[in-house]
Amino acid sequence: MKYALKKARRVIISDTVTGKHRCTITEITKADLTDGQSTVWALGANGVRLAGFDTTKTSTFKFDSGVLSDGVIQLQTGGTKTTVTNGTKIKVRDEFTLSGTPTTVKLTYLASGAVGSEIKWIYKEDSSGEFSDSMSYAQAGTASSTAFSYAAATGIITLPTGIFSAGDIVGIDYYPTFSSYTEIENNSKNFSFTGEVFVDGYWTDLSTQADVALQLYCPAGKVSGAFSFSFGDAVAVQSIEIEALASQKAGQVGQMWVLRNYDLTTATKPS
Repeated sequence: MKYALKKARRVIISDTVTGKHRCTITEITKADLTDGQSTVWALGANGVRLAGFDTTKTSTFKFDSGVLSDGVIQLQTGGTKTTVTNGTKIKVRDEFTLSGTPTTVKLTYLASGAVGSEIKWIYKEDSSGEFSDSMSYAQAGTASSTAFSYAAATGIITLPTGIFSAGDIVGIDYYPTFSSYTEIENNSKNFSFTGEVFVDGYWTDLSTQADVALQLYCPAGKVSGAFSFSFGDAVAVQSIEIEALASQKAGQVGQMWVLRNYDLTTATKPS
């Protein structure tokens, strides 16, 4: 049979021990499978090759996806997504353009932290549009010419006296309390994941022009921990690289991947 490789539809990665699903890669814009091997040559006079001995075999999968999956990020970093309740690690910034005779501003959210040091600093925008150290003011129990005060119950900041005028901009960085948020930590002690890899896709049968389903199975694929996200004028693409390992499971020893063609109409259905 003669086929044209049409597309990779999705990639499913599971735990090699439990078989539990870890992530699914979808919206695949590009998929590559690269196989290689090293050969050591026995050489004769004038460098003539007399015999070749194959020593190393490699197989690498590369996928680009148009969507960013936190499941993939977990496999690449070795981190685990956790839900944080009553978390206070996310910094937000409020900026207020003052009017009239400004004496107070009210934060968008309540600031967390020890009473009396919830915010620590506020800033007056300078002539260059920056919040600089030279125009910073510390938190204190009572507002003064060098400090501001904060009412924790209401979120109201009393500005330093005699410092701000109408049209000035005040910048305030602080940490609210969130009922919940999720986080994935990239820790130097954790490394990328090795899992079972299932690549679903299609061939086109060149004799009939019909699509033929395929599944490429890799019993042990080491996910690369090297990746990059680009923030800019183009939407980020998530890239993942998987190195096929020689399986050591009983009945699969040495297996790097298996390519299977199938027709779902031949699968047994419940009666």
